[in-house]
Amino acid sequence: MFPVITFSFLSLVLISCSHSPAPIAKKEVSSQKRKPNRVKRSSKIAKKPSKKDLHLKKGNQFSIDGLYREAIHEYREVLNIEKNNLAAHRMIGIIHVKTGEYRKAIRHLEKNINKLESDFEANFYLAEAYRTQDRYGDAIFRYKFALTQKPNHKLTLKALSWSYYKIRYYKAALETSIKLKKVSPRDIQSTIILARVLNKIGKPQKALSQIRKALLSSPKEYKPYLNSVLGDVFLGMNNVKKAEASYKAALKEQPLLAGALLGLAKTTLEQGGPPDVAITFLERAGRIKPSLFETFFYLGKAHKDKKPKLSKKYLKKFRQLASGDPEYNEQLSEVRKMLSKKNRPKKEKRL
Repeated sequence: MFPVITFSFLSLVLISCSHSPAPIAKKEVSSQKRKPNRVKRSSKIAKKPSKKDLHLKKGNQFSIDGLYREAIHEYREVLNIEKNNLAAHRMIGIIHVKTGEYRKAIRHLEKNINKLESDFEANFYLAEAYRTQDRYGDAIFRYKFALTQKPNHKLTLKALSWSYYKIRYYKAALETSIKLKKVSPRDIQSTIILARVLNKIGKPQKALSQIRKALLSSPKEYKPYLNSVLGDVFLGMNNVKKAEASYKAALKEQPLLAGALLGLAKTTLEQGGPPDVAITFLERAGRIKPSLFETFFYLGKAHKDKKPKLSKKYLKKFRQLASGDPEYNEQLSEVRKMLSKKNRPKKEKRL
């Protein structure tokens, strides 16, 4: 006989519980509930980009690739659709600065610049364009906006300190160049700017210290520029011989350095050297850098004995360009005296 198997009520309960599929069922239900949502999201149709957006996208890519002509063409297409499009004017302006068309750059960047005060690039490039047009006040204003976004940006600090220097605001130029030197202690241009400012505010020894340190460690290609500044410092200290040696050292490595040519012409005239030699240096400096109008003053002095009419022409040209600049007050005073002597009527001989 087979043994009789008996099950208690508890055994039946345990067996029934061990087959409960509830947790799995919940997961399946929950996953099934989410399925319709996924279908809804995927069923959304993406909007087609507008013509304007397509041209902007193409222009931005061309700009990144350095294809500026093609980029400008695309941005102009944007402006044909929307005349005052901020992004298109901004990018055309920045590209014009990069390609050297500064007046066009100013026209485009000025369109919406008040809406771009927190835009570093728009303010920096507009300032660069202003600086090339000698609009230093406007440039300084925009460089300051750029620095609110990037306070230690080396190129902005460099341009700002040089702009202050050009308008003879030496206190601000010194403060900015010291900050620049902290940000970029080994940058040679930073050293040159700082040395020039120190020389102008009557601290030639500190300027000499800056230049000499830089000469010891600078790459060869920077030495002519440092020697040219060194010559200016020595000339300001009335050490004509050392100034002459520094200018010659600069021109040996870089014969087309306008500042050194002007400096060498000055030392030639200071030492009573041949005017013809000084004239050669001055004419060469003027051809290399036409904005160096100080050459007209020294050309006037060099020609005064042999070619008085030409001398008068150069002196008048200098007076016209330098008037209003306090940096040249002493030279302007000398020009007035020289021109008054030349205009003085000759005394008639008594019979």
